[in-house]
Amino acid sequence: SSGINAEWPLRPGAKIIKDHVTMLSSIFMVLLGYRDNSTTRFDEHIEIKAVECLTDLVYKLTEKEFLPLFVSLMEWSQSSVDRATTFYHLTSVLSTKLQVERKRVMVRIVWVKTVIMRLDSKGFHYG
Repeated sequence: SSGINAEWPLRPGAKIIKDHVTMLSSIFMVLLGYRDNSTTRFDEHIEIKAVECLTDLVYKLTEKEFLPLFVSLMEWSQSSVDRATTFYHLTSVLSTKLQVERKRVMVRIVWVKTVIMRLDSKGFHYG
């Protein structure tokens, strides 16, 4: 036996993450709420790291799994200006990274189409 369990998801740990999205959401809300906590001095590095980690989590979720998390964060952000500022920071980073990823995917699609067109022009038949 190769030691690989065929039931595991393609991305190791993905099922574990998906099973604990609610708990992770609560943890991220605490971390993202650091700016809003009046008993501590705000440290931008904590928010930056929390946003980076949350962005990494988003890449592991399907749209169906991500949407409730996003709605929770949006509702959470409406209770104060500090939270709204943090939410804006988060959405700005997410949109930038997702646009970059979308562009990478589009470049790959264009490259594949170009290769197929070149093969077609040389008489290569596939399928």
